[in-house]
Amino acid sequence: MNNEQEERLEALRQALRDSERLDMVAAAKLRAARARAVDAARRPARPWLWAVPAAATAVLVAALWLPGAPPVTGPQPQAAGTAVASEALDVLTDEQSPDFYQDLELYEWLDREAGRA
Repeated sequence: MNNEQEERLEALRQALRDSERLDMVAAAKLRAARARAVDAARRPARPWLWAVPAAATAVLVAALWLPGAPPVTGPQPQAAGTAVASEALDVLTDEQSPDFYQDLELYEWLDREAGRA
């Protein structure tokens, strides 16, 4: 390497070293943050904080396992298209003529209008 490149390299090294040093304000902020963290770690733990969630869990378990409680069931799953298939079966097995179902909207409208009068 020539002299000019070595001087540039040394200048870059010096700039890097200078950038690693903290200014007084940043160093003070870091010391204060560290002191707060150390103080927080020295405080005693609060075991009573677990009492609230533990009590809520116990009440929930007791409510679910009561002997006289009815079983909790959700809606029964239906196969896809079951409602459509049952409506189609109703139409095919009904005694009404197919013309009745073609004019069904007209009958519904008449029924609504009769209800208003």
